[in-house]
Amino acid sequence: MPESVAPGGEDRIGALPDDLLRRVLSFLTSRESVCTCVLARCWRHLWKSVPVVRVMVPVPIDREGEEELWFVNSLLLLRDRAPLHEVDIRTYLDDPSAPLNVELWLRYAASCHVRVLRVWVLRVYSRRLQLPNVTLICQHLTVLDFAGMKFEEHTLNFSSCPMLEVLKMYDCKISAEKILCKSLRHLTMEICRFDLYGRTRISCPSLTALTS
Repeated sequence: MPESVAPGGEDRIGALPDDLLRRVLSFLTSRESVCTCVLARCWRHLWKSVPVVRVMVPVPIDREGEEELWFVNSLLLLRDRAPLHEVDIRTYLDDPSAPLNVELWLRYAASCHVRVLRVWVLRVYSRRLQLPNVTLICQHLTVLDFAGMKFEEHTLNFSSCPMLEVLKMYDCKISAEKILCKSLRHLTMEICRFDLYGRTRISCPSLTALTS
């Protein structure tokens, strides 16, 4: 007999407090978390308030990729507006809708007071994903992690993220004249390319560590 089931048939795991169950579900991918809704009535809506969104969108050249993209957008539409501790989205998006989708994900994460935001665009071809001018406004964000992005704004200004302390940029192309963040303490830039015809100034007075 499984240890989680008492001799009388009681579901011991299901009897745990909802906050603890959400904590357990936060270690799963979002798709796995949603699947728990079929376990029992008490699990039906728990996935909607899990404080972590963790998804991987495969190459959208097949049916699987299209379904996963649909899943991500549906997940964000249907979940409760509960605060998010972490959003981790890794995608191979390389089509015309990619900038719009990523922009929507960023805005949603910010609206849910996310603390850790990771968006990795893993490149299939040589192109990086270029977002339109997006001002990220998030009062609780402490860690921001980008990969495979292309930034051409005049200034990468994170002043609207007053708690941001860690910024990681991997395999990004940066043509901005300035990176501005008063609260930033740790800046990591790996395999990043800068504009050959300009110079990017880093204006981060609280910076204590720079890794490249």
